[in-house]
Amino acid sequence: MKQQYRITGIAIILIVVVFSAGQPVLAGDLTGELMLQGIFPSGELNDRFQNNVGIGVGLNYMYNENVGVHTSMNYLSMSRKRGMGNFAVWHWNLNGRVAHRFHDDFSAYVLGGLGVYIWNTNRAWWTDYQAKEGVNLGMNYGFGMNYHFRSDMEAVFQFNRHGVELKDHDSRVYWSEFSLGLRFLLDSRVLAR
Repeated sequence: MKQQYRITGIAIILIVVVFSAGQPVLAGDLTGELMLQGIFPSGELNDRFQNNVGIGVGLNYMYNENVGVHTSMNYLSMSRKRGMGNFAVWHWNLNGRVAHRFHDDFSAYVLGGLGVYIWNTNRAWWTDYQAKEGVNLGMNYGFGMNYHFRSDMEAVFQFNRHGVELKDHDSRVYWSEFSLGLRFLLDSRVLAR
């Protein structure tokens, strides 16, 4: 739990630094994104659940060319390898983002932060194989690449690793997401009205 407080503190400091440098809040680029995700469970999840797919939508605000914030809402579902049951998660993440442009059309970035994970399960080990719902705080980190192919659109590849501590079971579950999607520029003048 102490690690989550450290990560929360780092995320808050990053957000304060990003938004306190003296420029208007909408001075940078605001983009929206649509993502299709491949979900790969790890550890205890991998022993019990299959790989699957998820979807996500997000907003990304780059304060300048290198520093920004990213938030997304995602849905994923995993089916049991044997027998009946599933594990589904809605998660909302708030991340700091540091990017570097290698070429006019290509950039790479790293991101990390906290998430709220709203899950439901049917026959999972931490619920004594009963149907149950819960909400937990977790963390995520990752990296990605953008290819700018139109003046207002980018193709995006992103990898995220998620870790969620389950309060009821004294364990942590992990999974990875590989995402492909589109990021499109939102006109800040319209949003400022």
